[in-house]
Amino acid sequence: MSGDDNINPDTPEKRKTLWIVLWLNVAIATGFFAVGYFADSNALLANGLDNSSDAFVYVLSLLALTRSRKWKRGAARFSGIMLMVFAAGVVADAIRRFLEGSDPGGIMMMAMSSWQQPRHSVPQRSA
Repeated sequence: MSGDDNINPDTPEKRKTLWIVLWLNVAIATGFFAVGYFADSNALLANGLDNSSDAFVYVLSLLALTRSRKWKRGAARFSGIMLMVFAAGVVADAIRRFLEGSDPGGIMMMAMSSWQQPRHSVPQRSA
C-alpha cells in the first residue's frame, strides 16, 4: 500500500474474501502435511509450511485492516521473517534427509501434485 490512501480495504467483501482464502489455505496445508508425512516428502511438507504461512499472513491481514500503517509494516516484516525461518527449517530437513537417507512415496507425491495443479492453472484476478 504505497500511497493508495483513497482505497478502503475494510469492506465486507474484502473481509469475506480474506476469510475464505484463509480457510482454504488451512485445508490445503493440512492436506500437504498429512500426505507429506505419510509419503516422507520434504517437498510436500515444505508446501504445507508455505500454505500455513499464507494462512497466517491472511490472519495478519484481517487484523491489519483497521490498524495504522506502522502496524501494517510490522505485520509485513514479521511475515517475511517467518518465511525465512520456515525456509531455514526446510533446508535443515533436506540436509538431514540427505545425510540419513529418505525414501519418499512417489505415488502419493504425484497424486497430491496432480490434485494441486489445477489450482495453479486458473488465471488469478488482480485486485
